[in-house]
Amino acid sequence: MGYSRKVGQLLTLLLITVACHAQKLPIRIGQNGAGITYATWSPTNKSSNITLSNGNLTFTGIAGNTGIGIATVGKSSGKWYWEITVDSASASGLEYAGVTNVVPTSGNTSRLGVVTNSIAYRGNASSYCYLKNVTGSFATQGTGCNTDVVKNMVLSFALDMDNLTFTEYLNGTQIDVAVTGLPAGTWYPACQSDGQRNSGTANFGQSSWSATTSSLRSTLAGAGYTIGIY
Repeated sequence: MGYSRKVGQLLTLLLITVACHAQKLPIRIGQNGAGITYATWSPTNKSSNITLSNGNLTFTGIAGNTGIGIATVGKSSGKWYWEITVDSASASGLEYAGVTNVVPTSGNTSRLGVVTNSIAYRGNASSYCYLKNVTGSFATQGTGCNTDVVKNMVLSFALDMDNLTFTEYLNGTQIDVAVTGLPAGTWYPACQSDGQRNSGTANFGQSSWSATTSSLRSTLAGAGYTIGIY
C-alpha cells in the first residue's frame, strides 16, 4: 500500500515537472512529495512598458514610460511574504513596486498607488512612505521616508488577507505602519516601470532568501506568514 502510494506520488511529480518545464515555471518539492510551483511575474498581465527576463523573475521598465505588471499568483486569504532585490533605480524615478487587485493589460500606463486598489513604495526619496488608493481615492501615508531605493537594497512585502493589511520593509526594517482596510478580493504582488528604466528581481520562494531579511522572515513566519508565494 505504501509502495503504491509512493509510486503514485512519483508519477504525479513527474507530470508536474514536465508541465512546469514546458511553461518554464520554477518548481520545488513539498514535504508530502507534491510539487510546488512558485509565482513569477506574469508575461501576459503586464504593461508593454515592462520587459521580463531571468525566468520572468526580473522586471525592467522602459525609460520615459510607466505601467504595471503583476505576479502569476494572487491571494484572497492567508498571510504571504515575498521580496524584491533592487537591480537598478533612479533618484528621479516614480513608484517601484507594491501590490494591487487590478489585472493589467499590455496597453496600461498605470501607476501603483494611483490606480484604484493599489499600493506602492516610491523609488525616489519622498516626504511620504506609501502611495495608496484602496478606497477609491488617492492618498499618501506616513512621513519622513526619505531613503532612495538603490542597487542591492531588498524590499520585502507582507500581505495579510485575513486582516486585510499590507506592510512593506526596506532591508528588513518596516516602512511606516501597515496600510489597512484593503478591499476583499484577490491581491497580487506588483511591479512598475518607473519611467527611468528601473529593474528588480523578485523572490517568491524559488531562490535563496537574502541574509538581510533573515530576522524579518523569522518574525513573520512566527506570526503565521507563509514565506513565499505559490
